Amino acid sequence: MNDTETAIVIKPLDATRVAIISEEAEGFDTEFGPIFGRLYPALFGTLERHGVSPAGPSYGLYDQREDGHIDVIAGVIIASDDNVSADGVTTRDLPAAQRAATLVHHGSMATITRSYALLERWMSAANEQPVGFSREVYLHCPENQDEWITELQFVLA
Repeated sequence: MNDTETAIVIKPLDATRVAIISEEAEGFDTEFGPIFGRLYPALFGTLERHGVSPAGPSYGLYDQREDGHIDVIAGVIIASDDNVSADGVTTRDLPAAQRAATLVHHGSMATITRSYALLERWMSAANEQPVGFSREVYLHCPENQDEWITELQFVLA
């Protein structure tokens, strides 16, 4: 068994409600760190002002725009009965998925391209097709970014 086979886990994903805020970027060659650095304080500030508490980890999501640009989306899990629509923050329900290819990345976002490449190679070799872009679930984000733990998720067709 090689590293790819032991690193990739196929699992179902539960439906999840997230509060989100987004910013447009030209493409995936954009440096996302500064964007997320603006979005998360705005997101958490709005949630606090409206009495909505996070109920799980933070997310990074991406949507394709008609003009070819992408929306970089900062999100956090909230209770299924919470709803927010203020200051650019809205609510999105991520649907459940029967199958997702997942990989847990250990370390800073500066090294995440290696984990994405591993997942993409596996999907290609396994003849699996992702549905849309990845979900990044930030499981552990201490001050030292080398200790970060991020789960990458690709919903599979």
